[in-house]
Amino acid sequence: MTPREEKKRLRRKNKAIRKALHVLNIALFILVVIITFVGVFHIFTPKKAYRNKGVDSFNAGEYEAAIEHFDKALGYNQWFSDKLNVDICYYKADAYLRLEMYPEAYNTYKYILDEYSDSHYNEEDVTYLMTITDALIRFSKGEYYGSHGTFVDAVSKGY
Repeated sequence: MTPREEKKRLRRKNKAIRKALHVLNIALFILVVIITFVGVFHIFTPKKAYRNKGVDSFNAGEYEAAIEHFDKALGYNQWFSDKLNVDICYYKADAYLRLEMYPEAYNTYKYILDEYSDSHYNEEDVTYLMTITDALIRFSKGEYYGSHGTFVDAVSKGY
């Protein structure tokens, strides 16, 4: 192969490499735009605003309204919000307890255990809250003897 042919071959090869890099750059740009577009809808949601409305309703004693706000907040699939979701669930369970809706409160605590990593809550505390809630369920059904011991223990622990 002559030096001139070698030079032409190298130019064609370099042109092909530049074209491939250009296509790769366009593909990466499109991928970044798509990820950014999707990410915006999963990072910036009104979840915290609904949580705050729920807390305001809860503090005002409007527990049904609080539960509605908490449900709306939990309905948003926001990335990196597990800790906030657990906080919302605690409030929601407490609102159910204040409305004497004990099975719903129990299920909310169970939901925390089933759905979220224990790095976002204390598993022992949630399990104990479930025990107290179960005692409230039994008490509301007239099973006074079986629930009394749980209540005494809860009071001694500061609940």
